[in-house]
Amino acid sequence: MELEYTEDTMRKLNILSDRGDADAQYCLGEKYFNDGEVREAIRYFMLADRNGSPHAANYLGCLLMDRGDAGRAEKYWRRAADRGLSTAMFNLGLMYYRRSDLVQTKELFEKSADKGCPEAMHGLSNVYLAEKNKEKAVEWWERAKKAKAEQIKKYN
Repeated sequence: MELEYTEDTMRKLNILSDRGDADAQYCLGEKYFNDGEVREAIRYFMLADRNGSPHAANYLGCLLMDRGDAGRAEKYWRRAADRGLSTAMFNLGLMYYRRSDLVQTKELFEKSADKGCPEAMHGLSNVYLAEKNKEKAVEWWERAKKAKAEQIKKYN
């Protein structure tokens, strides 16, 4: 369910944000980003990150990677992953995969997959293929397919 940004909702989010509520700051960041106000979005994501939001740190990592700043993206993804966000673990793992560091990739994909991330499960399948372990590759591909189907069913 998507949040409706009525005048009243915005007022309440701003009050909560001023009190340091990371969830409100993250919501405001998403709202401003979706409205094309990227600078304002980044400001709120940074506030939310400072207040412990793993989702804000992950979002900042994605924005930085889109701008070609892999070093800073890695910093934010690491922070979000350390806070337990499986998507950030996957993003970090993908970064290591592109660097051909299969040891780090595998470790991060496993952590993310253990939290139910279908993309990480699929990534593990690719890692096992690269390691020439066809049996494990097929096993993880099947798990990814099943997890993705469950995810789709959940949101339909």
